[in-house]
Amino acid sequence: SLFEEHRILHNYLKLERLRLNNAFEYNIALPDHKDANEILIPPMLIQPFVENAVIHGMRNGIKDGLIKIVFSLGDARLNVEITDNGDSKLPPVKTIEHKSIGVDITRKRLNYINLSDNSIDDLNINHTATGTIVTLSILLD
Repeated sequence: SLFEEHRILHNYLKLERLRLNNAFEYNIALPDHKDANEILIPPMLIQPFVENAVIHGMRNGIKDGLIKIVFSLGDARLNVEITDNGDSKLPPVKTIEHKSIGVDITRKRLNYINLSDNSIDDLNINHTATGTIVTLSILLD
C-alpha cells in the first residue's frame, strides 16, 4: 500500500540523514483525500530515485539539502514527484556507452504496469540549475 511505501521511504531517509550527519531534510506528502492504505502500488518502484537523490543530490556536504516526495492522484493514476535541491551535475561517466540500467528497468516496469509503450509520459527526469526533479505516473486499478 502507499501507506507502507511512505513508512519505508521515511525510514530509509531517516537512516540516510543520520548517516550524512543531518545534512539534509526531507518531506513526504500523501494525497489528502484518500486513505493511503487503499492505494496499492508496486514495491521498490520509487526507492531507487529517492536513493539517487540522496547519493547524487546530497553528496559533497550540501548545506540546507532538501528532498521532497509528493504523491498526488489524478486521472486514475498515482503521480509521484521526487525533487532535490542538490548538485544536479551527475558524476562523470566512465564510457560514452554508459546507460542507467536502473532507469531502463523502471521504464520497462512502468510500461508494463501502465499498459503503455510510451514511458516518456510515465517517467521523466529533469536536471535543473536548482536540483533534480523525477516524475512518475502509475496507473491505478
